[in-house]
Amino acid sequence: MAQVDSEGTKQSGLPVARKLVLPSQRTSQSIVDGIPRAVAAVDLLADAGYFVDGPQRRMGDRLERIGQAVDWTANASALIEGNVDSEEMWVAVSLKDIARGKVLRALAPVIGLEPIQVAVAIVADAVATSAPGAAGVKSHLLRDADRKLFGLFARAYYRIATAGR
Repeated sequence: MAQVDSEGTKQSGLPVARKLVLPSQRTSQSIVDGIPRAVAAVDLLADAGYFVDGPQRRMGDRLERIGQAVDWTANASALIEGNVDSEEMWVAVSLKDIARGKVLRALAPVIGLEPIQVAVAIVADAVATSAPGAAGVKSHLLRDADRKLFGLFARAYYRIATAGR
């Protein structure tokens, strides 16, 4: 049986023959760009049941139902500030439930908004072409936010919400 010295192998100087391969800038950027999509795709599945009162196939309908019930024009200022209390109770509760999703809470500061503002923007995005005032609220919310990250998150969120339709 061989005995090993407790100090291990001693080396003097730097290892000259060791090569370290670094990813190119393009590869590094594609990895960084893919992180939000990967996080959203995995964790949104866990969040999906959290904000919906029915089967997953009805989540998209629920987002649209919430969006159609919001008074986008009369309450625009309050919605932009993240105050949903002027909406009907079920609408306010639904928006707050969406804002409680763990991925949304984690990404909201990176996007540059409060979680409730991201929830409002997601619902506004879902009805931007059919509900008067929704596009304006969304546009105002995203004025100083990371639009690209919000777009990735909103698309993933809506894709999960409409799966199985």
